[in-house]
Amino acid sequence: MFGLAVMVAAALAGDAVATLEIRGETSCPNPEAVRKQLEPLAPRPWPKDTPVKLVVLAEAPLAEAKNDGPQNHVDVVVTLFGPALDLLEERRLGRYSSCDERARAGAIVIATWLTALPAAAPPTVALALSAAPTVTRTAPPAAPGPTLSFQATAAALASLSADTIAPGLLVEAALVPRGSRWSLSLAGLLGGRHHKGLGDGQATWWRWGGGAGAAWRAVRGTVWLDVRGALLVTHLGIEGTGFVNNTGGTTWDVGGAFGSRLGYGGGRVQPWLGAWVVGWTGTQNIHIAGGDAVQGEIPRLDALFGVGATFGAPDETF
Repeated sequence: MFGLAVMVAAALAGDAVATLEIRGETSCPNPEAVRKQLEPLAPRPWPKDTPVKLVVLAEAPLAEAKNDGPQNHVDVVVTLFGPALDLLEERRLGRYSSCDERARAGAIVIATWLTALPAAAPPTVALALSAAPTVTRTAPPAAPGPTLSFQATAAALASLSADTIAPGLLVEAALVPRGSRWSLSLAGLLGGRHHKGLGDGQATWWRWGGGAGAAWRAVRGTVWLDVRGALLVTHLGIEGTGFVNNTGGTTWDVGGAFGSRLGYGGGRVQPWLGAWVVGWTGTQNIHIAGGDAVQGEIPRLDALFGVGATFGAPDETF
């Protein structure tokens, strides 16, 4: 009977799913995982217009503590709202051993609801699933969330160049479309002083500037990994130290960065560790004038390491 219910849902849910939105702050499963499990049951593409049905995922604590994993300390409650945010149906999922199984169970519940419900009226027939315990119903949201969200990032950096390590700072603002794994960002960068021996003294240089880039994120439970690239434009300062007469100057330098961040959590604060490789397009020469000429070149390849945090949940705005 259970397999038959899934087949019927797959055959009939296409039209109803086209006007459905899935929201919530659960992490096991998250709304995106439930949506992916539901998409094979809905052959038609997902439109971009305003939804007229809303599914909310929420967590309900268990009456007694469990020791078999943090995802089993709570049950997941799936609630269906109509076009006027009127509550239509609610169901508590079973206690499955993995987040993927919970997402699959939630998708089957939603697909069965959409099979039984008419397009624009509350249900008048009972659902075909087995009975579930009654839970406290959560209030429906006042209105659908924003289409775009903003996130802010701050990080401490360590830059490796010419066998020297210099500290640095990074601040970033990112724009994240709802339900997307992609994001666009603008960043400000400040790098400390690097040194390179030259004759009896040394050359010192530092950078500050900004960049624009994009990132793609993969999520597994509460752990995420992103891959990112950026175009950098920096102001480069150079000076000599340890010579009889020290001179220096400034110039602009353009570069590109490619790297990744490994982070934890999907809430309002997400700590992460990151690493990047940075290449610079310009060739910056350094030399000692007079007598026996000595010259060198500022390295055109740097490595950046960072520890930071991103602030702002995916559905929040600042």
